[in-house]
Amino acid sequence: MQFIRDIIRKTGPYVKRALVHSISLEANRIFGDVISDHTMQLSWDEDYLIKIKNQSNIREFSQLSGGEKMSAAIAVRLALLKQMTGIRVAFFDEPTI
Repeated sequence: MQFIRDIIRKTGPYVKRALVHSISLEANRIFGDVISDHTMQLSWDEDYLIKIKNQSNIREFSQLSGGEKMSAAIAVRLALLKQMTGIRVAFFDEPTI
C-alpha cells in the first residue's frame, strides 16, 4: 500500500499539469466562440490564473474589461464542467454574478 501511495503522490503534479492544460485548451476554444474572435488566446495556467494573449500583448485577468472578464470566467467554468463531469450543455441564471 505504501508503494501505491508513493506513486500516486509522485504522479499528482503530472496529472494536475495535464488536466489544467486540457481544460485551458477547451476554455480557449469556448472563449473564442463566446467573443466571436479566435485571434485572442485564453490560457489558464497551473496557478489557476487566466491570461489573454492578443498578438504579442499578454494581459492578466485583472487587466481585462468587464465583458472580457465575464467571457473568460464563463469559458473556464464551462471547460471545467465539460472536463470534470462530461456535461455538454449548461444553463446559467444571471452569469454576470
